[in-house]
Amino acid sequence: PDGTTVAQEFVSSGGEYPQQYADIAYGLAPITGEETYFLAPSPGAANGGPTTDTPGRQVVINELMYHASSESAAEEYIELLNTGTTGVDVTGWQFSRGVTYTIPGIDASTPRVIPAGGYLVVAADTTAFAAKYPAVSSAIVVGGWTGQLSDRYEAVELEDAGGNRIDLVE
Repeated sequence: PDGTTVAQEFVSSGGEYPQQYADIAYGLAPITGEETYFLAPSPGAANGGPTTDTPGRQVVINELMYHASSESAAEEYIELLNTGTTGVDVTGWQFSRGVTYTIPGIDASTPRVIPAGGYLVVAADTTAFAAKYPAVSSAIVVGGWTGQLSDRYEAVELEDAGGNRIDLVE
């Protein structure tokens, strides 16, 4: 390096940095120099490890039960899957279309985290869900939403605690 040539340049979009996610770093990928999120931060070392352009999309709406064979709306559920390599705190995330529900923490001081590769089932009625699916651990089930999923067509939208869209099923 001659002190004047720029080998890599980090340029924020529109003068602002992108949204920051807990324990996910943002920077330049080695070799390509593309801006990306790093799922395994590496302070004091070369950037590397798994990357993603959409860290909030680690969590996806994976399954919908909108028309139970019993015809009971109490047996409806939405399953979330963390496709990422790190846990994701979903405390305060909400469904804003389809049904209305805000995911609570485990308690007042413990966030609800979906581990890497893990699931969270959001049930219309947790008692009805447990009766129909007793093999599913109650530790990964929350619920008691307002509304009902349509048996025909409906958009279901999941937003993070800041109101940013995480996933939309149409």
